[in-house]
Parts: sequence; structure tokens; C-alpha cells
Amino acid sequence: MTNERLQQHIDLMNNKKLKYITEEELSLNVIKITLFDNIQDITTFDSGTFGGEIELEDMYFIFDDDFSVVVGVVYDMQSDLHWYIDPKYRERGYLTKALHECIFNDVINERVKIEKENIYITIENNNLKSKKIAESLAFKKDYFCKKRNSEVWKYKIKNKKERI
Repeated sequence: MTNERLQQHIDLMNNKKLKYITEEELSLNVIKITLFDNIQDITTFDSGTFGGEIELEDMYFIFDDDFSVVVGVVYDMQSDLHWYIDPKYRERGYLTKALHECIFNDVINERVKIEKENIYITIENNNLKSKKIAESLAFKKDYFCKKRNSEVWKYKIKNKKERI
């Protein structure tokens, strides 16, 4: 998922044109939605005929303090976690606050349900702010990908006994 595509999702959400199936409020500033993977193909949705050919995605939309505008998104791809904040709203702590308050715990719980042991994120080598956020969530640098000039970071999910 590219930053441009994530910005499109933010814009669609702000213009109330994003088609999705479910919405769950996780905090005053975060909602989690499940949407279709190809929003251009959606014209109708009938939950009774919902089949395996349609892929679903979970996205966490982050709102400003007034809950009036979407400022960012965290996209859970099951294999990788992507986050993006609209450039107009960066450096205000929206992402860090949302990740720590509710999003990251929800992602961990979703991984536990499907018995995944790790959460990965890929961070461009020069993106020091994302690295700082990753460290604050207890991610550890796993390896460097020369092809993408990026670092892959890993969060090891503790087993049930360790989490209690």
C-alpha cells in the first residue's frame, strides 16, 4: 500500500465516500473499519451472498481532536502494518497517541486470533520519526532491505501467560 493510496483513503473518508462494511469506535479519536479491498468495484453489498472472492481489510482512521477531520490511517495488512498521517497534520502526536491508546492493542488481539506470532513494519531508512514510534511500541529492527532502502522491524507477540 502506497502513501498516495492511503491519502486517497483519508480523502474518501473525509468526503464520506469510502464504502465499508463495519465501523467500530475504539476511542474518541479512532474508528476501525472493515472495507472491501477494491473500492472501485463496489456498487452493492449483500451480506447474505458475501463470498470468498472479496477480500476485506481493516483500517484504523485517526481523527483530529474535534473529531471533524480524518488526519491519518493505520492499515493492517495481516503481514505488515502501515501508517500514514496527512502531511498537514504531522508533528502533532496524533499517530503516537492513537497507536498507544488503542490501535496497537487491537492489532495484537487480531493477530492472536489468527495465531500470528509477529507484527512487522517496514520503515524507509531516513524516516527517523517512524523509527522512534516503532521503538516506543517495543518493535525491534529485524533486518535491512537494500532493494527498498528500508528497515524491517518486528514486534514479537508474547504468549498468553506473558501478557497477563
